[in-house]
Amino acid sequence: MIRAPMTRLLSRRTLWYLAGLFALIEAIFVADVFTSQLEAVLRNGGSAPDLALLILLKTPQIVDFALPIVILLGVFFAISTARDDNELIVYAAAGVPWTQIPAFALKVGLFGLCASVAFAGFVTPVANYSERIAFYHMETRHAIAQITTPEPRNTVRTVRGRTVIATPPNGPGAERGNLFVFDPGTGAGWRVSQADDWAVEGPREDGTYSVRLRGFRDYRGQPAAAPAAEDGGVGVALDTARLTVRSFSTEFRLSEIIASLDRTRRGDERLLFTWADLTSGAADRLIDRDAGRILGRALLCPFAALLAVAAAAWGGTRIGRFAALPVAGLIVLGADLLAPTFLADAAEAGPAAFAAGFGALAVLALALPLPYIAHRGEAMIAPGAGRA
Repeated sequence: MIRAPMTRLLSRRTLWYLAGLFALIEAIFVADVFTSQLEAVLRNGGSAPDLALLILLKTPQIVDFALPIVILLGVFFAISTARDDNELIVYAAAGVPWTQIPAFALKVGLFGLCASVAFAGFVTPVANYSERIAFYHMETRHAIAQITTPEPRNTVRTVRGRTVIATPPNGPGAERGNLFVFDPGTGAGWRVSQADDWAVEGPREDGTYSVRLRGFRDYRGQPAAAPAAEDGGVGVALDTARLTVRSFSTEFRLSEIIASLDRTRRGDERLLFTWADLTSGAADRLIDRDAGRILGRALLCPFAALLAVAAAAWGGTRIGRFAALPVAGLIVLGADLLAPTFLADAAEAGPAAFAAGFGALAVLALALPLPYIAHRGEAMIAPGAGRA
């Protein structure tokens, strides 16, 4: 496929600017989430690979937010540097029309639109879902390590409604300390068990673990009739019993300590649509607030690309040299606040309102920058600061 001359000139510059700006934004975003992710990994006994995986799964979240402003900056700087290097004049002298510049920008914007929908509708939800599963597996490994690995500290867990407390070793040669189990019971009674020597064995093929207890003592209590106190109140009396055995064993599953993994996709984990949605005739139900928000932000990509061309055209003036890019950036940021909300509300009102809102935004994305581009199109090629 033969590319237009202006596309060959601007594509490499634009690509480098886009890559550099994305790398910078991702680095800032990673630095912002690094501390919280590191804290979560340390709290759950994770390792460096766990931290790297969680940060990697966080990175897609910023892509669709950053795409419009990155496209604005990338296209603007690509055009401005080509103009300052007199390359645009050379191409114009060779008969290349200036209209290829907004045509190239529109191609970049449409590519950005597709990338925004792909990330916000598919990549980011998959990353969010994978992040939750990775957290679950990390917590599971930590729980297994706490149960099976002796540690010089108190460990408290809840198994089948019973509170289990493992104390540190009593002496330098001891592997484990005591194990206490408190069972509040189903009625008014209670039960406290203690073991001086214990170990965890497993997991077996069916996923169960076995707790082997030696030097086991079991205390059970039942409230007895409470005599009246001398001051007229109610006294307290306990009816207790003690059982001492040499060895005892009980079984449990890991799911009794950690809640089972819920694989149902949550709000930020749902795909924009699935193949089953398209083949089941449910396409009319795919238009909701999330779809409106995603498409509203995606439409900002072609708008930002054409706005970059208008800003580059204005940048050839004395005032525009300093004001063009800041003003264009403010316009894109303002549109980023309004367009997704507008299209989300339209989607909530129904398919007809969504179609009308989407068409209106698409027309505005083209109609706002194009008149000024057409007015100053040829002046955009000349370097230097023209008349304001």
